[in-house]
Amino acid sequence: MGRKPLDLTPEERTEYTKKRKREWELANTDTVFQYRRKSVLNCCFRRSSLPTRTTVLKYGFTEEELKPIYDRLVHLPHLG
Repeated sequence: MGRKPLDLTPEERTEYTKKRKREWELANTDTVFQYRRKSVLNCCFRRSSLPTRTTVLKYGFTEEELKPIYDRLVHLPHLG
């Protein structure tokens, strides 16, 4: 680990950063999975849209986790 080398061009620095990110993701697959799972729920809640069936199966969402999204979708202000 350690600090980034200081003698890199901007392009090399970008590639170096991407490489480190990929390495971290491969070393922390469970953490990345949980981050993405939470991100999908938050994004769906903000947009008032339900995740696709494939996404629900992939991340194993429960009814309790999807209920706030469904309630928000059903009770949108413009629907009365």
